[in-house]
Amino acid sequence: MGEPENPDDFVRFSADDLTVYVSRKLLEMLKPGAKEMIFYVDGYGRFVLEFEEPWGVKRET
Repeated sequence: MGEPENPDDFVRFSADDLTVYVSRKLLEMLKPGAKEMIFYVDGYGRFVLEFEEPWGVKRET
């Protein structure tokens, strides 16, 4: 399968031994500070993508 056709439209995450590409549009719908995203893949089950840092929260520099 490989990378998406438009990689700029996706955010790449590593999950165990997998690489997961999530649409930026989908991530924009998460509430700021979200710590996880739950999704279901038909035939494979429910998965939780846990973020290392809360999503959508800008760090102070």
